Amino acid sequence: MTQRLPTLLLIVFGIIIHMPANAQWEAMAECNKSASDVNAQLPMQLDAATTWTNVICTPGGEGVIARYSYILHFPTANLYPRYIKDTVFTGMVNTWCTDPAQRAMLDHMDVETVYFRPDGSFITSLRITPDMC
Repeated sequence: MTQRLPTLLLIVFGIIIHMPANAQWEAMAECNKSASDVNAQLPMQLDAATTWTNVICTPGGEGVIARYSYILHFPTANLYPRYIKDTVFTGMVNTWCTDPAQRAMLDHMDVETVYFRPDGSFITSLRITPDMC
């Protein structure tokens, strides 16, 4: 047992060093609660072309990433990453940076929107960070 003690201590020490700060744990808990509340309302048809399917929270860097997933019902020719970025990203950044409630959230986490085709295949993702505002 005494020979294994240094190994166990190194493992525990390594886990403690790599654990996020208490603030990140609190932010994750708050994000997960909010995501759970939102997910109870989903899926939700936002418009003729967009279905909001879920929200998840993941650790990212020194904070939290709120990941919003959508299915896009566009004509196949328009379901490519550049089109999505060109048509969605600028307005999305503007909304998250100027709406006081959304900006307050963005100050505590990054936001990533992930887009899928109706068959479930990945199209692209867009990430907004506070430094974009």
